[in-house]
Amino acid sequence: MKILEVSNFFYPKISGSSRYCYELSRRLAKKHEVKVITTRYPKNLEKFETIENIDVVRVKSFGLGWNISSLSWILPELSKEVKNYDFVHLHSYLFLISNQTGLLRVFKKFPLYLHLHGGMDIPNLKGFKPIFKRYLYDPIVKSFMLRMSDKILSISKKDIVGMKNAFWVPNGVEIKDFPFIEKKPEKINIGYIGRLEEWKGVKSLPYIIKKVKKIEDINFHIIGDGPLRSYLEKNCDAKFYGNVSFSEIPKIFEKIDILILPSLIEGIPTVILEAFSSGCPVIARNVGSVSELVSSKNGFLVKNDDDFVEKILYLSENKELISKMGKNGRKLVEKYYSWEKVVEMFE
Repeated sequence: MKILEVSNFFYPKISGSSRYCYELSRRLAKKHEVKVITTRYPKNLEKFETIENIDVVRVKSFGLGWNISSLSWILPELSKEVKNYDFVHLHSYLFLISNQTGLLRVFKKFPLYLHLHGGMDIPNLKGFKPIFKRYLYDPIVKSFMLRMSDKILSISKKDIVGMKNAFWVPNGVEIKDFPFIEKKPEKINIGYIGRLEEWKGVKSLPYIIKKVKKIEDINFHIIGDGPLRSYLEKNCDAKFYGNVSFSEIPKIFEKIDILILPSLIEGIPTVILEAFSSGCPVIARNVGSVSELVSSKNGFLVKNDDDFVEKILYLSENKELISKMGKNGRKLVEKYYSWEKVVEMFE
């Protein structure tokens, strides 16, 4: 089969959906002909190259819109290529190149599969971006993109409830890269891994850490970078790592016993799958589609900062649960979320 992937970014520039595109494409390329049209961001990337049997074409980028969407004009390149492939697999409706793909579908009849990567619903956050998305972008652009797509794929079951021609093809994790380690800690280590910005809920970390440390001697590790890093460093009694390469993340999971995820917006976070694969239970805010992964068998879903504190202290008093939950998380990943399983579902 000949598959044309369209992604806002692609390896080595990694984000949520672009990482998914890369991981899926390199596995599909072992059996199928795969080409990726993406953007030349950052500018030092090659315009044409072959990566793990994948032909990659990068279209010029004029920068980023809202720090997420490459400002690229892909219509000429895309129009030339669509006739040569069995279908176009488009990652997310949220980017400028996604909207151009939908526009081309109005004038050219080619099979278009739109893969949703979360972000379908957001809480009532303040600011222009969430208001624009909720009241203008989604009612107009999202609706248009769904109409233009022959099939809808989604990493989240929740996001496709009631949709026709919609299929669940979730996030994946390479379980060989994240080996299971049974957690039997004497002193608990809690980790946060992700961007240090407001929508990730990191402003909750100072309160959570301070409250926990008043009662228990627990170590906290904060992995990631972003605009709130200096604020957190001043207000959190924790070890900071900054940006860590993907290859180093499994070593982080060797150090921590529990992952916390205070995000205000999430789809199906890959970091939860990595934690489960590594034997770490997860305490996460109950937003987006997080509840599709986290349950009382492998962690806790919470509503507010005090709930985080309560559940951390509960596990510190019942350490045997950390091991039990970690084993259950690993079983879940092996059953549904290994990349081997995901590729089978996609095919």
